[in-house]
Amino acid sequence: MFFRYLLSLWQREFTFGPILGVYLFLVALLLSILILAYLLFARSHRQILKKDAQNKRREILKLQHLFEESKRVIGEKELHIKIMEEKLDRISTDITDLARRNDPSFLIRFQELYPEATRRILHKHGDLSRSELLLCAMIFLNFTTKEIATYTFVERRTVETKKYRLKKKMGLPGNLSLDKYILTFL
Repeated sequence: MFFRYLLSLWQREFTFGPILGVYLFLVALLLSILILAYLLFARSHRQILKKDAQNKRREILKLQHLFEESKRVIGEKELHIKIMEEKLDRISTDITDLARRNDPSFLIRFQELYPEATRRILHKHGDLSRSELLLCAMIFLNFTTKEIATYTFVERRTVETKKYRLKKKMGLPGNLSLDKYILTFL
């Protein structure tokens, strides 16, 4: 009701002339341009979003492919590791058996199985005799003094003396265990 009154006042006060038609045309044109610009912007924005979505899908597919390839390679590596661990267990058992039988080929097989440890020990202590290197190998395999004595057919005290002399020859301090020192060459 109030709006009708205002509209009737406005119609009485203003006469509609050609200028009003031009203003209305310009306002309509401006609104049309704004609507058209909005529609073009919205369409352009949708296309950009669509391209982004396609790029993301491609990236996801690439990552899925890389993931599957990585899983395949990891599976192959795990199988290879398992095979190598089985071989190492067999060889370790063989070397342990050779040591227990006091077989002369024990030291050769030890050097084949642990070439890096042997190289490091000899690099640091190149003046070791064959019997001292044999003692180092047995210590490296975690044999106790009693086991070394049993396998080499000597008294326990003899092995302790050999260990003491080896420790002196290597120049180790009194508080450092020979067994722990030998294991650092792993």
